[in-house]
Amino acid sequence: MTISIAHCKLVDYYKNIKKKKKLTINAINIKTQNILYGLTCLQPFENRVVLWERWINNLNFGRKLLLFKNIIWTVSVMRNVFILFIAIIVQMPMLGQSSKNPDECRVITKVQFDKYVDASILNLKDKKLVDISDEEHRIIMMCLNTIFMAHDSNFEPEFKGGRYDTLLKLSEQKDYAGNITQVYPENWPNRGMGYYFPKIDMELYGTPRLYACFGVKR
Repeated sequence: MTISIAHCKLVDYYKNIKKKKKLTINAINIKTQNILYGLTCLQPFENRVVLWERWINNLNFGRKLLLFKNIIWTVSVMRNVFILFIAIIVQMPMLGQSSKNPDECRVITKVQFDKYVDASILNLKDKKLVDISDEEHRIIMMCLNTIFMAHDSNFEPEFKGGRYDTLLKLSEQKDYAGNITQVYPENWPNRGMGYYFPKIDMELYGTPRLYACFGVKR
């Protein structure tokens, strides 16, 4: 009888231990769920309010970030539209004011071209830019464009050495490309980021159209 009572107490003891372990595990699971899910009925009301506020703040931050991205995208689109608009504005006066075909060069002999180069050298040496006539500036620009753009089949410059290098060096010393904008303040960028001067209907450097270069016959 004594053994039987002791046995029953031992069984009850182990059952209580199992119950306690089960309660402990359940408590841990509930705590984990509260941490993971937050907004549950297991949280006190005050904690739920704090979590709601955090969630709303995160949502507002996301909306602000999305709004900022939309603003950046809009500014980028407007910038591209503005560049396209400027390109159209640049091309229209060039085509509208020119009485010649912009894709047709003025053909001259090499002797004539050399005379134009020599005259351009004298003008840059002896005169200030403001004292050079519009027609003389056209010739200077066309000579510089021709020397700059003309290449043979091996991509070597066709006009190099002698008078041609003299004109190029003199134009660099005078900073002709920079200072000419003071003589003709009304100017726009042409293709290749050179200049177009509407007053004299001429381009300088960049990628000028053919009318701004001489076609030199050998």
